[in-house]
Amino acid sequence: MKKILNMRFLKLFLLCLLISGTIGIVITGIVIYNIAVSEDFDYNSFGLELSSVIYYTDENGNEIEYEQIAGKENRLWCDIEDIPKYLQDAFVAIEDERFYSHSGIDIKRTARATLNYVFKGDSSFGGSTINQQLVKNITGDSDRSPKRKVIEMIRAFDMDRKMSKEQILEMYLNTIYLSQGCNGVKTAADKYFGKDVSELTLAECASIAGITQYPTRYDPILNPENNNAKKELILGKMLELKMISKEEYDGAMSEKLVFQNNDVEANNYESYYTEMLIETLIEDIQHELSVSKTIATRMVYSGGLKIYATVDPKIQDAAEKVFENPADYIPYNTDNPIQGAIFVMDQHNGHVKAVVGSLGERSGRRTLNRATSSLRQPGSTIKPLSVYGPGFEYGTFTPDTIFNDKAITIGSHTIKNYYSGYKGPISVRYAIQQSVNTVAVEALQKLGISRSYNFMTQNLRFTTLNESDMNVSPLALGGLTNGVSVKEMTAAYAVIASNGTYHTPVTYVRVEDQDGKVILENEVESFDAMKPIAANTILSCLRSVTSAGTGTPANFGNMPLGGKTGTTDDDKDRWFMGFSPYYTAGVWVGYDQPKQITGYGTNPAIVLWKAVMQKAHEGLPVKQFEMLEGVVQKNDSPPAIAKVEVCIDSGMLATSMCQQDYQGSRVVEKEFADGEAPTEYCTMHQYAQIDSTTGMLATSNCPMSAVVTRIQAVNGVYCDQH
Repeated sequence: MKKILNMRFLKLFLLCLLISGTIGIVITGIVIYNIAVSEDFDYNSFGLELSSVIYYTDENGNEIEYEQIAGKENRLWCDIEDIPKYLQDAFVAIEDERFYSHSGIDIKRTARATLNYVFKGDSSFGGSTINQQLVKNITGDSDRSPKRKVIEMIRAFDMDRKMSKEQILEMYLNTIYLSQGCNGVKTAADKYFGKDVSELTLAECASIAGITQYPTRYDPILNPENNNAKKELILGKMLELKMISKEEYDGAMSEKLVFQNNDVEANNYESYYTEMLIETLIEDIQHELSVSKTIATRMVYSGGLKIYATVDPKIQDAAEKVFENPADYIPYNTDNPIQGAIFVMDQHNGHVKAVVGSLGERSGRRTLNRATSSLRQPGSTIKPLSVYGPGFEYGTFTPDTIFNDKAITIGSHTIKNYYSGYKGPISVRYAIQQSVNTVAVEALQKLGISRSYNFMTQNLRFTTLNESDMNVSPLALGGLTNGVSVKEMTAAYAVIASNGTYHTPVTYVRVEDQDGKVILENEVESFDAMKPIAANTILSCLRSVTSAGTGTPANFGNMPLGGKTGTTDDDKDRWFMGFSPYYTAGVWVGYDQPKQITGYGTNPAIVLWKAVMQKAHEGLPVKQFEMLEGVVQKNDSPPAIAKVEVCIDSGMLATSMCQQDYQGSRVVEKEFADGEAPTEYCTMHQYAQIDSTTGMLATSNCPMSAVVTRIQAVNGVYCDQH
């Protein structure tokens, strides 16, 4: 009996000693607080992973969620006012019932947990308050050592001094892990019940709170029985603590929960637009807030930012569908895939509406964005920017000025057109419409190399040109040293469509932090790059390209369009730059390792451009370009006279066979008004078998001795004498 009393006394002594020791540890921790915790320890951002959200503005001016940017975790912030009191109480009841009365550390629970550690060797400690759990959540420190626990307790105490209970509980409920990839009660409410957290019932609140301690064990999808048992335990605890009435308890106990298992995983796929936006944001945050790239990146991915973007989901979706499925529109060889890119912007304000940087199925995230990062030769699309635009700007020539389409040799290189031969005297408007190379060279020589180069680099803000490009071939025909990007080409063509105003392309208008404070405001840089009359004049000429020239395949419906095709001399790059009264878009097509593009009839860039822009304009009313008084549209300028050789049999452009017909040359020189001359070559005259006695096409009845082979019009009359 005495031995038993001694043992009890010993245990009681040890218990008192442990409790005293625990209290001593806490007191000691408080004393060394200024050493253990830095004064600038930021509880609001340290280790937090909040999903940033991108918003777009719809046609009615409403700001609508477009996409989430998630770093590692799926979490959306929810203010404490929007979290039901039932849910707040459920967590407090099961996790920390003295939350509102302690100072960050629950001495009673801590002592119990310490005894458990000493007598049972359980290193989980237990007894953590909501403050302590929050510290662990935001620091990510899961070490179970006594040292870590003491530091955690000190920080929990410090937190209670610096934050209100409501702030602590709000942050806790937004950081707690609730299984199935859910971080925070807002995400969990959507995942398990398909509703906003503010709409949860008492039973649903208890169910979510029950997941906390062992997320997998109490996962309502994986282990509904365990979750139900924990839910009932929590409801009982809430009743015991008088957080709910008996009637509320009975109602919640009888409620049958239906779990949704909604897909609310973080969106790991980022569109080309979003990736471009993220890169821009990181750079701007670095510059504006004077922080490192690491911190700027963390803010974008994990800072819970609200980003108000310029994207139009309708156009972005159309561009992605077309460019991810190119075989629906152009010949596309998956074994040797051609590449491409598109950039779409609103010419009135510089807002970027859509970006896609590849053709075909995308191989992964952060792949090459060919719309912004690849430099390619622009071919003839450079002519309106480097030759005709500045020519109209400085009054060097007008659309009616006549140049002679004739052979031109520069050094050892003879300038050729995409068609055989030359058209003679033609107007600037017709030269633009038909993409005549020789006239572009003559016009550039008249304008001046320096004027052209300065206009490109200063007025149109091209950043990739250098002094090596100050020559005729690069500026007139697009054979640049480094090339240009689709983005900069689109911004330049938008100047024409906006009557001369350059708008720097922007992907967002403002960024707010999680509290609604504006941290970035993106003002579009705009300036007068061209006189309105000059821009309007080149716009008129580019409308001729799509109405009667090389750009006619771009047309859809009755929407007015303007634009310019581009093909390099070696046929390694194909372009179409075009605009409507609503949007300007640029498309490039080619191989990453430049090589000749074969197997395409119509320029594939113009086909893809039309496919995207037609979808982008669905539902938009037809409207006209704003044309200034005195600017002639389409082909209304006085005609130039062109002399060309035509075949008298077909009326088409003559060939050598037309000149060698056995009856003699069938070629005559005729004069045509600008734009009225034939553009196709005669195909009537071919080698044929002729009966020499009658001069008619031979038949099987003609004697072989009389049949000869000569060039003859294939629509000639067959011999009927044999």
